[in-house]
Amino acid sequence: MALTQIPSIGSMTLLSVTSLTGAASVTISNIDQSYNEIQIWGDNISSVDNNIGMRVNGSTSSIYKKLLLGIDNTSTGALETSLVRVLQLQVSTDPGIFRMTCKGYAETASIKNIINNASSKTNTGTGAMYNQNNFINVGAITSVTFFTADTSANFTAGTIKIYGVK
Repeated sequence: MALTQIPSIGSMTLLSVTSLTGAASVTISNIDQSYNEIQIWGDNISSVDNNIGMRVNGSTSSIYKKLLLGIDNTSTGALETSLVRVLQLQVSTDPGIFRMTCKGYAETASIKNIINNASSKTNTGTGAMYNQNNFINVGAITSVTFFTADTSANFTAGTIKIYGVK
């Protein structure tokens, strides 16, 4: 019996590491455009505010469409001004994590699909969230901004890592 070769999914390269601590909003710019996809990892994120959002290319217009399934079993397809609830911290003193993937982020003529998985603690255990987002604006993703929903509440901890995948 012959073994079947499993195709390589590509190698990951760390492109940037950014601390969130002490800011209500952090923008990561000049994302390298030479990869097939980017992965954005958020680790040990905490904030006084429990909703963490993300914007692409600084855009606050209604160009994001989302499906959100998670702690409160909410789903929506409405156009939004951000990819809200990238992470929902149920207990502000316990950090959360997320893993986000966007294939074809450097393409300039297509809608971008951004898939996010997040986990955080709740008062009764661990909460999980999955959301699938579309960035409707045609254009490459060159920057991302992470922010607390309550702009007067700063991040108290956390790191964002962006990886390029060939």
